[in-house]
Amino acid sequence: MNSHPSLADFEAFARGELATPEVRQLVGHLMTSCTDCRALASNVFRLHGQPGPTPPARPERGGNRREEAAIDRAFATARAMAVSAAVARECQHDRRRGRRGRGLEAVERLLDRAWELRYEDPPGMIRLAERAVREALQLEACEHGEKLLADCRARAYGVLGNAYRVADRLEEATGALGIAEGLRRQGTGDESLFAWLSSFRASLHAARRECDVAISLIRRVFEIHVRRGERQLAGRALISQAVFTCGAGQPEEAARLCDAGLELIDREAEPGLHFIALHNKLSFLVEGDRIEEAYRGLREIRALWPSESLNQLRLAWLEGRIQAGRGDLPGGREILAAVRAEFERRQLLYHAAVIALDLAAIELKLLRSEEAQRTIVGALEVFTSLRIPREALAATVLLHQAVEQGAICVALLERVSDRLRKAAPQ
Repeated sequence: MNSHPSLADFEAFARGELATPEVRQLVGHLMTSCTDCRALASNVFRLHGQPGPTPPARPERGGNRREEAAIDRAFATARAMAVSAAVARECQHDRRRGRRGRGLEAVERLLDRAWELRYEDPPGMIRLAERAVREALQLEACEHGEKLLADCRARAYGVLGNAYRVADRLEEATGALGIAEGLRRQGTGDESLFAWLSSFRASLHAARRECDVAISLIRRVFEIHVRRGERQLAGRALISQAVFTCGAGQPEEAARLCDAGLELIDREAEPGLHFIALHNKLSFLVEGDRIEEAYRGLREIRALWPSESLNQLRLAWLEGRIQAGRGDLPGGREILAAVRAEFERRQLLYHAAVIALDLAAIELKLLRSEEAQRTIVGALEVFTSLRIPREALAATVLLHQAVEQGAICVALLERVSDRLRKAAPQ
């Protein structure tokens, strides 16, 4: 057995087919702090609708509490592994009845379809990615080779993790991308897969307001694509780096990086990416208080609005902010209220709550303080119910204290909403 047990090792253990020395190795490994292997176990069974395991009851005894906790984790994970036998039998039954795909190609088709939905239908993307993961877990190494199969499963978990991130489900995104990275290490060593997964991880770090980590990761991705002569992908990496750089409080540098990315990409090959880059550039101009320049840019790209309604919503959100920034408070309020309602309908609650704070700032400027207070309280309830990044949570605590003390002002609202907006999944 290698230093990290494979999925096949866990399944053999669950079926009682693992030799005793290897069993000791596997359980010993689970007693360490290897988050990848523990995450692999818990996420596989969660995706198959299995309940979380509970540690076996043991009599009270003295000793090292940390060691006992590790033993509890090992037994809990081992119990979870036993479920894999039932999962394997179900998968074999599905294959015999012809209800599943026909190998790696079927998984790739599902992933392609999921990727196409990333701007239009995040919940649909999650459903297809979860199905792709289940399909990939059914494939057998004897038919496809262990390393190629590990790559396929890594791609499936990567798309799933990114789908969770887009849908504001950051904890689940962290678990899925951790599994993807662990599987990649067991695979062929494909550098393009490493770069692809690293770009997803960078976006997740940015969503958690860990911008320095995100920038470091995406720079490495950019360097890989430049060395491989992949101009389009290098441009995409620069456009992502621009977003992370703005999140770190450098909108001018972000605008420069965005321009550099636009120089590299082929607009005809990826019109959606071209639009996103232009949209981001306008956002950076707004962050840098260059409202009139952003307004002119908005008029120029209006004809380029893509058909994907999620991107349309993001642009409308930006348009509402620009209108309010130019002094058209009622017009900005009307646009933002409509965008907020649509985000709520799509269950993208984090985005909707951030827009609520933008609306509350406008309401204060319109001297509607009671309405602003109700809007803020409603948004805080949403943030409290979500697992949001630590820095974003600190901003909401500050806002909550201001509400309790009756000290809400436009400057505080705009500062908090700015932080939360930068933490929103892209």
